[in-house]
Amino acid sequence: MSDYFNGKFPIGAYFGSFCRTERYPDMPDVLNDESFALAKAGGFNFTISYTERYPETRADVLRALDTAHRHGMKVLVSDSNIEQGTIESKLMREGRLPAYKADYQTSADDYGSHPAFLGCYIVDEPLPPRFPLLADIRKAFNKVTPDNLFFVNMLPVYGISAMKGEFWIEDDYERERVYTKYIEGYLATVKPPLLCYDYYPFEREYPNFGTDYFVNLAVARRAAMKAKIPLWVSPQAASQGNMRALNEGEMMMQVNTSLAFGAKGLVYFCWSMPYDGMCGQERYREALTDRGIPMPMYYMAQAANAWVRKIEKYLLNARSLGVVAVGTSPARIPDFALAKDRGSLKSVHGKHVLVGVLQNGEGKYAYLAVNNSIQEEDEVCVAIEGKFVCTSEDACKSGQNEMTVRLQAGRAVFIQCE
Repeated sequence: MSDYFNGKFPIGAYFGSFCRTERYPDMPDVLNDESFALAKAGGFNFTISYTERYPETRADVLRALDTAHRHGMKVLVSDSNIEQGTIESKLMREGRLPAYKADYQTSADDYGSHPAFLGCYIVDEPLPPRFPLLADIRKAFNKVTPDNLFFVNMLPVYGISAMKGEFWIEDDYERERVYTKYIEGYLATVKPPLLCYDYYPFEREYPNFGTDYFVNLAVARRAAMKAKIPLWVSPQAASQGNMRALNEGEMMMQVNTSLAFGAKGLVYFCWSMPYDGMCGQERYREALTDRGIPMPMYYMAQAANAWVRKIEKYLLNARSLGVVAVGTSPARIPDFALAKDRGSLKSVHGKHVLVGVLQNGEGKYAYLAVNNSIQEEDEVCVAIEGKFVCTSEDACKSGQNEMTVRLQAGRAVFIQCE
């Protein structure tokens, strides 16, 4: 896949630039320099447009691109000319496929050469019957804009109920099997440039945690590696419905565990809170920002993103060899995700530790040791053969053979063998 971010780890957010529209006239217009400056300061380098939709609100799409560019950011554009939902709606109304290939060429002629144009947000959480059309859309997209990103976000494992017409699949391993078929079917049919999914594990009251969180990570990791494409993950950063607002440990835990499983990009949901008349305040309570003002979860994401930036160079150039799990885990970790090759790692001790095993192109190993808890701190002891450099959020120091560190909930250290 192309390096769209000049060696920087992709960190984005859904619905990152809200503007006032005819449909939502009471929505405050925060599509401005202040919002993009805030995103940049938070460690983000791209956003996904939503209310700005081409060609219906062409001026706002161009304004989003111009503003993003002034702040060194990029935009995934929502474009009705290539968006799957709009194409299907036209198909249902007209009884034939619209001329979306020619329509998208018109879009590309208008904004395709803009330096802030990252690609297009094609569809969210598609079901298998959509895959053949998605494959055709991907081919058309690549023909018109081959150097830009075709972006689709996939369902989480708990969303597979919709595929079987059931409220919930009770058997853990049946959910895993059905989800594997779903993800692998998408990759085989559509052949996308990357795999991205959302899984929002923090529901109801603290400390409830998603049962299949690690199953989702493991299945997606395995499928992405088989297809030889990057894995992106969408961390929860919103309180809506039965989703609760996060604390610092929860924010760090989902970012660090995603990195431990080899994620190469993050897309937070969501940047700006939808307003009355769109989703309703009673349903949508909190996000990273509200009316352009940073909320508590913004500062949590900012800290998590700063940590990612400290180790991004290695993360982007390493392959995941699996994980090592020690002690208790808030959810089941499938056996197939466990690393067979641990490299120089001799042992790990702690109450609840997850270690991502990584290896770069030079054959050198590295380890992301995560406190796999959202509640308790842990003393983590790692034994490694030889010399290493250990990086934490606030320090970087050399060591040899063994290190012990106390980690707060969700925090991690990065250990790179010399």
